[in-house]
Amino acid sequence: MNRDTPLNFDFVPYWTIPFRFFLTAPLFALIAGMALSVLGGMLLFGSDTALWQSRWFKEVILTLHLVTIGTVTMVMVGALFQVTSVVGGCLLPGGKVVPASVYGCLTLGVMLFSIAMLNDIAWLFAAAACLLVLGLMILAVCGLLAVSRAHRSSPTLMAMRLSLISLLVMIAVGGGLLLMHGYPEIVGFDRRWTDFHLLWGLAGWVGLLIMGVSFQVIPMFHVTPSFNLNFQRWTPVVTFLTLVAASVIDFFYAGGAVSSAAKGLLLACFGVYGIQVWRLLNKRKRKIEDVTVMLWKTAISSLMGFMVIQVVLECGWFGIVNEKAWLLNGVLLVFGVIVSVLGGMLQKIIPFLSYLHMQRFCAGNFEAIKSLPHMRAILQIKHSRYFYRLHLSSLLFLMLMILVPEVTLVAGLSLCLEFSLLFYMTARVAVMVWKAERNSLVVNVP
Repeated sequence: MNRDTPLNFDFVPYWTIPFRFFLTAPLFALIAGMALSVLGGMLLFGSDTALWQSRWFKEVILTLHLVTIGTVTMVMVGALFQVTSVVGGCLLPGGKVVPASVYGCLTLGVMLFSIAMLNDIAWLFAAAACLLVLGLMILAVCGLLAVSRAHRSSPTLMAMRLSLISLLVMIAVGGGLLLMHGYPEIVGFDRRWTDFHLLWGLAGWVGLLIMGVSFQVIPMFHVTPSFNLNFQRWTPVVTFLTLVAASVIDFFYAGGAVSSAAKGLLLACFGVYGIQVWRLLNKRKRKIEDVTVMLWKTAISSLMGFMVIQVVLECGWFGIVNEKAWLLNGVLLVFGVIVSVLGGMLQKIIPFLSYLHMQRFCAGNFEAIKSLPHMRAILQIKHSRYFYRLHLSSLLFLMLMILVPEVTLVAGLSLCLEFSLLFYMTARVAVMVWKAERNSLVVNVP
């Protein structure tokens, strides 16, 4: 029996709403790649720049947030506008104003944050904090309203609700951290909030949303068995409760055995989830080469590597190279796990959405529908393969960069190539949908 929540495609936002986020996301990763290329070039050509010695250095904070806010959050917000409507059966409130506001605040906020971090301008930190908090607050409130008004209940919607609550916590702490960076003499600076912010951002906002969306997209796009119903119901809830306990305990008792045990339980929740995903992907009915499956498995392998290094970090076995190990783990988690999953999901979501909208433009004209490209031609397989190979190369060079800083230039160039290709792939599909809409309007003119 299929236990997945039935999807309702009568409530689909206008196609430009998710696509504006999907198109912008690669550009911020491209900027991060350019920043790494400049830093790597300076190091190779005689600069005394010390790279990747500590997670508190500004180049680490800058590149991390270009990827996490500029790329990861952009993709997730675009997907959220789409998934909430088809799973919950209702659009987010606010029409086109809300996505435009969220998009504007996120884009300008990340740009101001980057300029503030590079030039250490206090008022820009405050401006970036206001924009980012405002944009994500609008998203979280509207998302929670949409989920509460949903015409049905499902584990996916529950995971989304918990993810949006985590987003509220993350942005409250993140806004405070930006003010701490800008005005440390007034606000003060407590580094404990950084780990608190990371936990709620990566495990809560990102992790729980990916978990909830995967309950729908993995069986749907890969023709796998459904996730066990009890697993769907309880895994997000248990993960969220463990996150609450781990973040609070780590804030007050960092470095202690109880803190390590709580974070270990949180890791175990995601470990069990990763094993379940791997198991279902191996049971898919279509055993053809699939880039998204390879990216999912890359993510799960990175997660297992992250867990091993995290256990060793908690035990204090790395000694003087502790900071290097932390940075290496950050690459595994953010780029190896999260970016891999989102890159894989885009390989399915973009062609599916574009075909859905182009089919609607045909307005029941069977001849026009027959002329539409099939989904495997919308996003060309050869481009997806190139993207996957470049992604593996970027992951390898980013990890090597932490250990051998002289590789930074190569890592940056690899990132530039990877996300230039992703932007091209997405833009090509967006132009295809735009042309289909324009042609349908011309045909339907009386």
